Amino acid sequence: MSVLQTLRVADVASSPTTPVCFSPGTPLTQMVQRASNAGVQELFPVVSSEGRLVGLVTSATMRVAIAERGDSSWVLAADLMQGPISVQPSDDLRATGERMLSNGLRELPIVSKDGVVIGMVTESALAGVYLKGAARAEGEAT
Repeated sequence: MSVLQTLRVADVASSPTTPVCFSPGTPLTQMVQRASNAGVQELFPVVSSEGRLVGLVTSATMRVAIAERGDSSWVLAADLMQGPISVQPSDDLRATGERMLSNGLRELPIVSKDGVVIGMVTESALAGVYLKGAARAEGEAT
C-alpha cells in the first residue's frame, strides 16, 4: 500500500491560519491586492457568506483577466471562478494528489463536513510525505 494511502489530509494540512478567500462579489482589483499579500497561495477559495466553498479562482486566471480586459473594474470573483473542488481532513493523500492532477491544481482547499473552508493542502506537502516514505522504505530494504 502506498504511503499516500495511509495518511490523511489532516496529517499534512498547511495553513494553520485561514487561507485568503473571496466572496463571489469581490472585485478583481481587490482580489489581486489580497492575493499579492497571500505569500505562496495560488488558489483562492470563493466562499458564501457562511464560509462555504462555492468556487475557486487561480492566480493565473486573475493575471489573464487583467491582461485581457482594459477596464477590469467590473470583473468579480463570480465571473472568474471555476466550480468548487476540495478535500476533507479525512481524505487520503493519494486521492488528494489524484484530484489535484486531474484538475491541474497545485493546492486544494480543505473543507469541513458542512463545506466551510478550514485550510489548504499543497502539492509540496504531498511530495514531502512521499519522499520521506520512499526514503524510509529504501532504508528498510537495505
